[in-house]
Amino acid sequence: GILVLIYYIFAIIFTTLFKDYHAFFATLDASMFTLFQIMTMSEWADLSRELDEEYPGSSVLVGMYGV
Repeated sequence: GILVLIYYIFAIIFTTLFKDYHAFFATLDASMFTLFQIMTMSEWADLSRELDEEYPGSSVLVGMYGV
């Protein structure tokens, strides 16, 4: 239960901060899917690098979520 709440809160944060970044974070459901991708470590490094190029320092937030 608490894991789902944390997952949802991070999805709201990522959607609010990065909604202009392609379609990965445009909507809440897209953000949740992308965060699921990060959580399962599926191509998360490429996504993190691309996001960090557009928004410097965003890899810290991705790292916080990944841990």
